[in-house]
Amino acid sequence: MALSLSLVSCEVEIFAPVQTLETDQAELVAPGIGASYSISVNSNTSWQTELTADGWISCDVDDFVGSATVNIVFSANEGDARSCELVLTSEDGSITRRVTLRQGAMTEDGQISITELRSLETETEYVFTGSSRIRGFVTTDLEADNFWPNSFAVQDGFTDGAAGITVSLAELQPDFLRGEEVEVDLDGAVLKRNEDGMLVLFPARTPVRTQTTRISIEPMVAKMHYLAAGKYESMFVSVYNLQPSEESVGATLNDGVFMENGRGARTFVKIFGTSLLAETTCPDGSGSVTGIAGPAAPEDGHSFIIPMTVSDLVFEGERFSILTGGVSSFPYVLSLYSDNGTNEGDDPKYIDYEVIPYNKATKYIEAYYYDKDRSTDVSLHLRASGRTEEETRGSLYWGNNMGFDCIPAKSFVTRLSAAGEYPGETYYLLTMPLKGDFVKAGETFSVAFYIWNTNWAIRDWKLEYSLDKNNWYGYDEASGTGEGVLEFMPGGNYTLYNVKFTAQTAIEATDILYLRLSPFGKRACINPGSIATGWGSDVRLSVGMIVCPHVERPSEAPQNTIWHHTFDSLTEGSDYLMGDRLGLFDNLNGPLMGAWNAGQRNGMSGSNVVMRPGYAQVGYVEYSTDGLTAKSYKGTLQTPALGVEGDVNLSFKAMAFKSSRTGRSNMHNNVPEKGPDATEIEIEITGGGNIVEIDSEVTAEVSELTVSGLPVSEFRTYNLKIKGVTEQTKIVFKSAENEEFARWFIDDVIVTE
Repeated sequence: MALSLSLVSCEVEIFAPVQTLETDQAELVAPGIGASYSISVNSNTSWQTELTADGWISCDVDDFVGSATVNIVFSANEGDARSCELVLTSEDGSITRRVTLRQGAMTEDGQISITELRSLETETEYVFTGSSRIRGFVTTDLEADNFWPNSFAVQDGFTDGAAGITVSLAELQPDFLRGEEVEVDLDGAVLKRNEDGMLVLFPARTPVRTQTTRISIEPMVAKMHYLAAGKYESMFVSVYNLQPSEESVGATLNDGVFMENGRGARTFVKIFGTSLLAETTCPDGSGSVTGIAGPAAPEDGHSFIIPMTVSDLVFEGERFSILTGGVSSFPYVLSLYSDNGTNEGDDPKYIDYEVIPYNKATKYIEAYYYDKDRSTDVSLHLRASGRTEEETRGSLYWGNNMGFDCIPAKSFVTRLSAAGEYPGETYYLLTMPLKGDFVKAGETFSVAFYIWNTNWAIRDWKLEYSLDKNNWYGYDEASGTGEGVLEFMPGGNYTLYNVKFTAQTAIEATDILYLRLSPFGKRACINPGSIATGWGSDVRLSVGMIVCPHVERPSEAPQNTIWHHTFDSLTEGSDYLMGDRLGLFDNLNGPLMGAWNAGQRNGMSGSNVVMRPGYAQVGYVEYSTDGLTAKSYKGTLQTPALGVEGDVNLSFKAMAFKSSRTGRSNMHNNVPEKGPDATEIEIEITGGGNIVEIDSEVTAEVSELTVSGLPVSEFRTYNLKIKGVTEQTKIVFKSAENEEFARWFIDDVIVTE
């Protein structure tokens, strides 16, 4: 009995916590235009989610353990009202929670868009009659009282700059919160400009809230010249990379202050006397301004932007210099080319540079490289680091005897690799002001550069682009993927990287294009499984950086031809005609002909033919990573069948290739090219016909002919007469067979009767 009692007293009772699974929302009502919402889930167990509909709604969490935030995205609804449920279930099925998700139609009977409303403006005023209405989200924050009296701003879209309008009520202060959807009855409403030029809607009836769940309002990113043009009028916007003008620093906002961007364009910060912002002192530095955009600037005047709160003025960066120059012709290359390729007393030919010595406090060594053509205002900023000065390099330019002239920086680290010693970001940052339009939204461009690195450098790098140094594109931090994600090769190699971007917005003549190359993670170059701190490693940007927009170069097509190809639709690769500024980028071509579209081929076929911007290259060369071994591929290019009989004339432009490495003094003995490539090509007529004349000189009637004396610095036009062609006749252009290197260029092939 005593033993039994002892056993009972030793039993341990285990208490499991009661499972919890709760949400902070029971229902979400989304607008027809679409929206995203966050639902907070409080739980101490495993759970999963399920949507009872798909195709128009999504959830970013499938299953989870513990508490989390679930994001729900409604797409635009062009049909009837719809609904579904988000079902959350504990892993053992004992708890179920349901969130009702409803969405109205984007356009219901009588509802018009704000864009349509704005289009009804007249020179005086427009008065609405009949049953119509608008719906939109409030974007003003009335607590700051920095808006016109009895007025608020509303918008029904967040991508179209014409989706906003200012609404003014008769002697009634609105109490709508930012993010609430309101409905405005248009019957009897008046649309006209106010005293500050803003288009304003004056409704005859008080607007009302809808049942739509309040959303978080994010500003559109705005460009200064679009702001001045009135593109974003009444829209909630942010303008980045601004600084207060010198005369505005320290002034109170109510006195009126100006902001300027890197190109010197200005906008006015409008503050109302009754606002809580009125006595705020204008900060110094650089950053962003967020607020409601004003109308088009008056002639010779400035646009304005109306901030809502003090937090809409963020100036945490240093003041910058105004850039008045810019690049107007493309491709553009910031060239590291040197005349003789030595590391002693060898100044670069196309850049100037200055080095900021190692700073023990910050652990940085920095340098700035400037295009000697100062009219471009292009610069490259290097920021490298080291725990000691020995882990950095004092000389930050190197004329390399293999042609890989470089910036021999060390070292680059990341927050993960440097751990507690992380000094901050390390990078190469190219600043490229534009004076010519670059690409339209959705078009592509490429950025190329060579890299040499040591084995213990960081392996993972990202190349990103920005127009304001705030919004960067090309890398997604959450997934570690994107167009600009690179893996560096193991150390001791010269590797060409050519990154292709899709422009998220138009990149135009008034923009500054920023390109930033920086490491992330902590994987070592030596192999993916090795870990590197990055300290003392060596990453050398070589040859330079070339930026190439992929846009067609239209030219006038010849008239009354049998067949022609101008190659104007070819867009990629470097422009060889830029000369030695390209350095080893002179060998950078676009894709092989097999990857061209039908318009780019225009009926032609061939082998080892590659793209250049506006012309084609026949034959190409691949360099190995040691920079001293090359493999040459000879090429052929063939026209389609001419489809005519009789005699025809052929004209075409041609030019031979000469590597930038040849002709430089002090070059490595093992550089493979010793002079220009073959300066002759072969032309063959197949399917009937003979060549009887070239450049007005009579030849024997032959089906094959060698054309000699191609220049290496410009195109030359050749004219041939071909006798007795048939409908099956084709013209074939070939690389020379008797030379190791036989790259050459062709343009404007024209066949006439």
